[in-house]
Amino acid sequence: MRKLGVILLSIMLVFTVLGCGKSGTSTETKGAETQSTPAQPIKIKVGCDNTSGGPWDQGFKEFMRLVEQKAPGRIQFQYYPDGQLSNNDQRVTMEMLQTGSIHIAALLPSIYEQFDRRWQIYGMPYLFKTTEEARASCDGEAGKYMLSLLEEKGIHGLALWEQGWRHLTTSKKPVRLPPDIKGMKIRVMDSPSFIEMMKELGALPLVTSMGELYTALQQGAADGQENPLTTIYRRKLYEAQDYLTLTRHVYNPLIIGANKKFYDSLPADIQKVLTEAALETVAFERKANDNEDTKFLAELKKELEVIELTDADINQWKEATKNILPKFKDTIGQDVLGKFGIK
Repeated sequence: MRKLGVILLSIMLVFTVLGCGKSGTSTETKGAETQSTPAQPIKIKVGCDNTSGGPWDQGFKEFMRLVEQKAPGRIQFQYYPDGQLSNNDQRVTMEMLQTGSIHIAALLPSIYEQFDRRWQIYGMPYLFKTTEEARASCDGEAGKYMLSLLEEKGIHGLALWEQGWRHLTTSKKPVRLPPDIKGMKIRVMDSPSFIEMMKELGALPLVTSMGELYTALQQGAADGQENPLTTIYRRKLYEAQDYLTLTRHVYNPLIIGANKKFYDSLPADIQKVLTEAALETVAFERKANDNEDTKFLAELKKELEVIELTDADINQWKEATKNILPKFKDTIGQDVLGKFGIK
């Protein structure tokens, strides 16, 4: 009987232990189910080849604010303004965007045209008559079509912001009409269309990166250059120049693109947030551009002799550059030209 009692006691202890173990496991499982681990935010690296406080920089800050508002806690931006990652060389930025070293960047059409000649359309002089016409084109069928072309190059186009109208500055002498520029060394971007435009005008095109431009002007390697007013002022190019001619020879959009492989890897709702925020920032960035044009033209008038052109003067510039578009029609292609209403 004593042996039987010991056996029964042992069996009871085993079941008690098992019961406790089962109860403990159930509690732990329940706790694990109710305590979900927070998802890590998606890190997005953004590169900006423009000075802090400028329209590009203002645009990106507004874009990031909107994204964080639309997807709180979901995105963590790593923002690099002032050309920190590329030394203000847009070709380097382009390579980083294509390889995914950065995820989102702003690039000019002259950079995209280096691997897709169809983007040369935005380098054609006097393509648009007014700012309103240019913006309507960017917002319409033409702009949407140009953004769609980026997909085959590993980039997803988000929106077309604005770089704006380009103007001419010189140091040797004032320039009012095309003959005045003949023989002058003018710095241009590494763009076949811009190079050809200067050649057509009788100038000597000099290609340098933005990071090298100030030194080229200061040391006399270039007699002049062409850029929007915000760039001329914020990069203090006026310190090495004497004259500003308001030629408005080219209007540039600013292309906001994302690395396609990275973009495609994102959840659908985050893709939507990025696209919406980029498009909603268009008006904000353009207004920033307008404000700087007004503000900096007034400031530049204190530093430079400003030559404001009449309609008759502009017509002479148009006439002097009218052969540029025919030279590039074949490389741009009729599919693109048709979107811009050009036969």
